[in-house]
Amino acid sequence: MHKDKLKNIAYIILGCTVLSIGVQSFDNPNLLVTGGLSGLGIIIENTAQNVIGINIPLWLTNILLNAPLFLGAWYVMGKKFFYNTLFTSGFFSFSLYYCDFLPKYQGDMVLVSIFGGMFVGTGAGMVLRAMSSTGGTDLAAALLHKVKPHISVSKAIFVLDATIILLGVATFGLEKAMYAVISIFVSSRCIGMILEGLSFSKAAFIISDYSDEISVALLHEAERGVTAFLGKGMYTKSDKEILLCVFSQKEITLVKSIIMNIDRNAFLLLMDVKEVLGEGFQKIEKEK
Repeated sequence: MHKDKLKNIAYIILGCTVLSIGVQSFDNPNLLVTGGLSGLGIIIENTAQNVIGINIPLWLTNILLNAPLFLGAWYVMGKKFFYNTLFTSGFFSFSLYYCDFLPKYQGDMVLVSIFGGMFVGTGAGMVLRAMSSTGGTDLAAALLHKVKPHISVSKAIFVLDATIILLGVATFGLEKAMYAVISIFVSSRCIGMILEGLSFSKAAFIISDYSDEISVALLHEAERGVTAFLGKGMYTKSDKEILLCVFSQKEITLVKSIIMNIDRNAFLLLMDVKEVLGEGFQKIEKEK
């Protein structure tokens, strides 16, 4: 348990730093509002500078906007939830502070959208992998769901982020918002890769009259386990075995060769598998 906690803390620290680089080096200097309190902070910082000539940095905005949310979390969600989120949100504000001193990229907006989304998505994925949250709209949505159970957390996050993005459209124009959509897409893909794994495997469903011979060959030649399911052909009304075999990307040629050498009329369905846990693949680790 102690080892897992240290690993989660490392994920949080690294994730917040990477996320802050994306916000401070790409999103903020190019006025990309991609939702969340950081997006709202970009609007506030720019508006304050142009209207009243005062600089309100993102790290300060993040603290001020999160403060009432954490106060609500203390009373509504309980102390355990409060402490679990406080550290991550606090460190995210700190990382926004020290990442503000890094170089800013102001150039091709397509590159800004792509690389900003990569940094933000990778950082957010690391924080989520540690089963934590930086607060912001996630925390606001959780509080709203607790008070109004009929409102789902996902719907509340969507509405809150969409509202912030619309504010960004009103403040910085439609073109900036269109680049922000590209960044959001890239970010979501990076989050998915971090949470689901980067190694892609293959799964094969095999239907053949020679299922026994194929399964034996896969077990001995490819050294991969095979599982059989009982199926029924609805045209012939006859029972058939459906074989399932999972293997690595580099073994696809070997597996296809084994199957075709035994039965060239076999029905083979191949699909991508993003993450495989268990014997022969990635070890299953208990989440804490």
